[in-house]
Amino acid sequence: MLLDTFTVIAQLINFLILVWLLKRFLYAPLLDAIDKREQRLRDRQQEALNREQQASALEEQLSAEREELSRNRQQRLDEARQDAEALKQRLADEVRREVDNKRQLWHQQLCAEQEAESHRISQHIEQELLSSLHRMLLQLADRSLEQQSLRAFLTKLEQLDDATRQSLSAALSAASTPPRLVTAHPLPPEEQQALQHQLTQLLSCENITFETDADLLCGAELLTDGHKISWTLASQLEDLNDHLRQVHKSSPSCDSSVKEA
Repeated sequence: MLLDTFTVIAQLINFLILVWLLKRFLYAPLLDAIDKREQRLRDRQQEALNREQQASALEEQLSAEREELSRNRQQRLDEARQDAEALKQRLADEVRREVDNKRQLWHQQLCAEQEAESHRISQHIEQELLSSLHRMLLQLADRSLEQQSLRAFLTKLEQLDDATRQSLSAALSAASTPPRLVTAHPLPPEEQQALQHQLTQLLSCENITFETDADLLCGAELLTDGHKISWTLASQLEDLNDHLRQVHKSSPSCDSSVKEA
């Protein structure tokens, strides 16, 4: 079969028209659909990647928040534990102080009661002892004991220092009334003269008035305006009583023992 030029050209034109038609109405929409599908796939992949990145970021954020919550929880637990320990220690200290205060108060009250009872018993014993001694001295007081007491009185005068003796002598001389020598028992005239002589030598004391006072037990008192010098058994008993009081005052008390403890 012979092909002429016109036929070839016509066939070629038809082929080109067919190709254009296929491209225009078949391939172009198909390629557009493929491109759109690929674009959608790329968009979906990008969206999935973005979501994955967001999920990873969210996971990291949640993990950081969990760690922060865990740290805060542990910190709060530690703070609560410390507060509980501090409260426990404070309450224990308060209870200990209260117990110590009550124990010290009870001990002080007990000591005060013991001291009061001991002081009462001691005073009773001292008074009984002094009363018994006073009665014994009253029963034993005789002439010889009286003379020994007067000698002790004169010895006391002899042992006065010069300043005291001069002061007493001046007071006796300046007195508005005669000095009085008081004894427990009346003195015979010869003893009065002897005492007058000795007192005149010691204190320049003249015109002495002699008196008696049974409460002195034994001994003598020389009295003038505002001055007194004596040596009597009664004064010795009083000195002993004063000494016993001082011993009681200077003895350690329960309060000092509590403070030392």
